[in-house]
Order: sequence, then C-alpha cells, then structure tokens
Amino acid sequence: MFKRILFIALLKYLPFKYFTIVILYSIGVFVQSCTSENGMDEIAVSTSDINLTMDENPNIGQLITTIEGTTNQGTLSFELVEESNDGAFLVDQTTGALSVGNSYFFDFENYNTITAIVSVRSGDVSKQSLINITLNDLIENDLILEGTTSTVSWDPDCKFIADYNTELEYDGNYLYAWSGYLIGPGDEYRGDVALFQEIIDDKITKLSLRQIDFDDVFVLGIELTYDQNNRINTLRTFEPNNYYHIEYDNQNVMFIDQNNSTNFTATLDDQSRVVSWTDGTDTFSVEYDGANLMSKTYILNGVTYSATYEYDNKRNPFNTIPVLNLPQILDYFRVIGFYGYLKRSNNISRNTNSILKIDAPNGFFEGRVYEYEYNTDDYPSIKHVGDNGGKVIFTYQ
Repeated sequence: MFKRILFIALLKYLPFKYFTIVILYSIGVFVQSCTSENGMDEIAVSTSDINLTMDENPNIGQLITTIEGTTNQGTLSFELVEESNDGAFLVDQTTGALSVGNSYFFDFENYNTITAIVSVRSGDVSKQSLINITLNDLIENDLILEGTTSTVSWDPDCKFIADYNTELEYDGNYLYAWSGYLIGPGDEYRGDVALFQEIIDDKITKLSLRQIDFDDVFVLGIELTYDQNNRINTLRTFEPNNYYHIEYDNQNVMFIDQNNSTNFTATLDDQSRVVSWTDGTDTFSVEYDGANLMSKTYILNGVTYSATYEYDNKRNPFNTIPVLNLPQILDYFRVIGFYGYLKRSNNISRNTNSILKIDAPNGFFEGRVYEYEYNTDDYPSIKHVGDNGGKVIFTYQ
C-alpha cells in the first residue's frame, strides 16, 4: 500500500523525464507483488496414502498400484524410501508404478500385511505416500503324500540320540516340498527343514528353505525368472538379499550382481550341468560318469580339497522323483557362494545308483560309508550309515 501511495505522489510532482523510470519501477513492484501473493515461485506437491487388498503369491514384476501425485511446477519423481521387508517392492521413478520385487514377501503364510513408503518429489519439495497392503489367503492345492520316507536312529552310545524323518510331498505330478524334523533326547522338538516350490509352465520360480530351532527361525528365499530359451536369467535370494542377472555365451554362464559386477563365471556341459565355476580366485569343478557324480574338487585359498564317489549297481529311488529343473537351480545356488551346498550336495536326485562311499581325505568335504539292504525291485529298503549304528529305513507307498 505504501508503494502505491508513493507512486501517486511521484506522478503528481515529478517532471515528465522521470515519469518513465517511475512507471518501469512500478511495473516491477507490481509483478513482484503479484508473484509473491499468488505463490507462483513456491513448489507445491501433493499425494495420498493407499490402502489395498491383493491376492497372495503374485509374480515378480506384477503391477500392484500406481502412486498418484500433483505439482504446480516441473515434473514428479518417485522413490522407494522405506518398506516393511527389504526388496519386496520396485517403483518406477518416472511413472510411480509400484510392482512386486520379491514375491516371497507376498505369501500369506509368511506375511499377511506388507507396507511401503514412497517419496513423491518435485525439485526440493517432497511428500510421502504410505502404501498398506493386506494379502488374501488363497486356497492352494491339497498335497498328496507319497514316495519315500526315511527314519534315522542313532545308537544310544552315541553322543546324540535322534530320529530324523523326511517326507516328500507332491502337487500333481511334481515334487512340491520335502520336510524333515529332528527329535532330541526327551523327544523335545529340535528343528524343521523344508523346501517349498512354486511351479509355472513346468519351471520352478520360487523356493524357500526354512529351519526352525527352538525359537530361532532361518529362512532363505530364492526366486527365478527365465528367458525365451527356458534358461534361468535372474536369480534373487532373500536373507541374504542378493540379485543376479545371468548371461550365457555358449556353455559359459556369467552371474552379474546388482552392482553390475561379474562375480562368478560357470561352465556347463552338454546336459546343462555346472561342471566348473570360479569367482576369479577360488574354483570348483565336478566330473560325471553318465548321471553319477564321480568327483568334486574345490581350490580354496590355494588349497585343493577333493571328494570321490563309489556306487552300487542297484536303483536310486531319488532320481525317479519329478523335480523338474531343481538340480540346475541348486547348481547355480552353489555357484553364488552357498558353501554348505558345496560340502554336502551329492547329486542325489541325478545319480542313477546309490552311493556306497564318499572318500574325502583332506577335510573340507564330508566322507561317508553306506551299506544297503534291498527290496525285490532293487530299491534300497535300509541304508546303514557308517559304523555307529545309524540307519535309514525306506518305505514305498
């Protein structure tokens, strides 16, 4: 108001030659006043929270929702700033499309609710959208129990007395899960190990390994996608969270991590089995005679460890189990650094025959000696483990 009064006074008493200067100054004051009063130089961003319900077990990359936002200046960008489970979501920075990053977290049996916070930004101004998702529990196919069960009992003179039971469960024609539990002295519950599979178009797309020991729960989730040649082209693990893009050059396979580094390189044989891999320092290799694993060698920190195998001439019941491409997945799992599988994996689902002896003289691998009793179909009915009285009893349904 004061500036307007001053302008009128100057207009009345100043000579004409100053009139133009006053007019130009006044226009500048007027424009500045209008800009400030209308707030055109201040960025405004708005968005809203989202509550939704969706079915469990979505596919990786499936669209969940699109974050909406408005601004009076510039364009919006979107950033995932918090999530209830790391790696659960993916967000498109340009469109705000929110999609599934790790479908393990969208399994009702693991989590029935899941949340994310997305920042909606224009320039230096941002607002946050909270997304709350409730999962629908779907009725899944009943599992038909059949195949092989086994019981291991240890001699009372051993340090630990336990029964170990394994069950193989089928969904349709394919192995869906196997699980085991361990009973310690006094029959207290010791642990549970299980592997569950999601199968799409005859390919395994989801695995989870779980081990429960008293109140401590360990879960390792694995998700996979495939290229047009039905080869694994992405592998994601949860706890630890790792992501690998997989590229093929004839029989060579490169595992490229989330930092775009080639961490591992593997070589396949003509049956797509991993016969060697390296991380640039250590190497691992195996040899086969037909389907039977004959040897494995691991060079770790310059020290060579090895194991060799001997077999019976009877039938291995485990290679009749329809496990799809599970052996190849476990091959890749070993490549990316899960050394427990390097030590203990003995190719059970591939071998034509049953293992009689594992000779591991230098300590990294686990040596074993087995003796069998067989049924009339040449399948093992009892497997004796070592010389401590342990045995595996096979029953066929």
